[in-house]
Amino acid sequence: MNTPPVSRALVRQVGTDYFEMADHRAAMEVGADFVNAFLRLAVDFPNIGVVQVNGRDFTYRLDVGFLTIDEAKEVTRNVDALMDELQAFREKAAAEHAEAEDGS
Repeated sequence: MNTPPVSRALVRQVGTDYFEMADHRAAMEVGADFVNAFLRLAVDFPNIGVVQVNGRDFTYRLDVGFLTIDEAKEVTRNVDALMDELQAFREKAAAEHAEAEDGS
């Protein structure tokens, strides 16, 4: 094979960062924040993962996996219980605020 020599100046050189997947790292950070937010609600997604979607832009997405019916029931109970507590807190705060305004 008679390939002409290529000047090193014409060839772009890469370092180890060439193989780094910054988009993947960013997607994993968002995924961790997502999981942590739901863990605060006592909701766990044990099958969650970051997946690369093949396409023109090779974007990443969070795949939360599948929940069994029992897991979905548990998630619903946990979120409903916390939302009931939040609603009661808001109603109490609104009543105290209205009471304070009436007393002014």
